[in-house]
Parts: sequence; structure tokens; C-alpha cells
Amino acid sequence: RSTDVWHAAGDLVAFAPDTISGLVFWFMGNCTYWQDSGRTTPAVADGDPVAAWDDSSVGANHATTATAGYRPTLKTGANGINGVSVLRFDGNDDNLVTAAVTSTKPFTLFAVCKPTTFASRAGVVGSPAAGGMSAILTTDGKQEMLKSGTTVISDSTTALSAATSCLVEMTYTSGGVYTFYKAGVADGTGTNNQTFTSQSTVLGKDPGSYGGAMLGD
Repeated sequence: RSTDVWHAAGDLVAFAPDTISGLVFWFMGNCTYWQDSGRTTPAVADGDPVAAWDDSSVGANHATTATAGYRPTLKTGANGINGVSVLRFDGNDDNLVTAAVTSTKPFTLFAVCKPTTFASRAGVVGSPAAGGMSAILTTDGKQEMLKSGTTVISDSTTALSAATSCLVEMTYTSGGVYTFYKAGVADGTGTNNQTFTSQSTVLGKDPGSYGGAMLGD
């Protein structure tokens, strides 16, 4: 068919996010990490600091930090998630920043996380200043969509579980209709139409009020 790709049995191919039209970034486990923001020294061993995480989309919107104290830690093998390497954030100031802009509508966000606890609000993606789009996990384990520093758009209906791998899933339409998902099933929807300011994206932290820093993977 003209709109689909069909495969005969035995010729199946895996889905890849980089086939999605309009993909802004794809930060993938088991990809290329660097110990320096200039991306010259690879981070490959368990415990290496990560100053740069390569974007696997065609946009090459790599996320970096030049500050040593802000670097999350690479965890590999059995210390990752299902054998896939992860970055471990300290719940304080660890974060990486990409120039890619996500503070526009519509948007869709998927993120695999393993928060250590929900003792404090955990930033999944954030904005460097008030007015951008942010997504966090609340202290009761719910997914929350924010206009950073100004407005809580809404929370999901049910909580995720701490110390367990989970999938953050949310969408926001041009008209301000939000939907959260849990395991692919809608888990809270409504309308709260906000206008965002266009700015870069912070991974692992939302610095604004209502925000917080990720403690976990």
C-alpha cells in the first residue's frame, strides 16, 4: 500500500523512532556517551561520568554539560535496565542540556525511567527558564505536565512505581488537550491550553518552581 510498509514473514524489521516525522530527539540507551562536553573521550565503563549524550535522531541534537558536578553517571550491564546502559542522576544538580526546542505544541514524549524514590519531585525533561514545557514525576508518583515555573497543566490519574522501570508517556495537542498514558492505555485527559516560550531542553531536571531533579535512572 502507498501509506504502509508491508513485509513477508521472515522479513520483519524493528520499529525505530527515527522513522517518525518531526522527531526532535531520541536519547537511546546503549548508544554513544562522552566524558567531556567536547565529545572527544568516550564514556564506556560502569561509573564513568557523562558530559555528553549523543542524540540518535538525524537532528544530532546532542545533550551536554560543561560543569563537572552536573554529570550523571553511566551504569552498564546488570546495573542498567534489562541489560541496557542508563544514566544515573543524583537528584540534586545532574542534568544535560540540548539546544533542541520541545516547548512547542503539539508534542509527544516517551521516556524510560527508574526513579529511586518519589521523595521529591523528579524532572524528566525541563526548561532552563520559566515558560517552557516540562514533564516531571510528582512525590506521589504521578506524571505531571508543566509550563515551567508558572503553571501545573495536569497530572496523570494513577501513580507509577518507584525503584521499578516505568514508561513516561504524554501528549499535548495544538489546542491544549493533554493525555497521559500508563502502559499504552489513557490515564487522564483534559484541556488546559497554555502558550510556551521557545527554549532549549534540560534532561533530568526542571529548574523552575514546581520542578525538581531526577533521582534515579
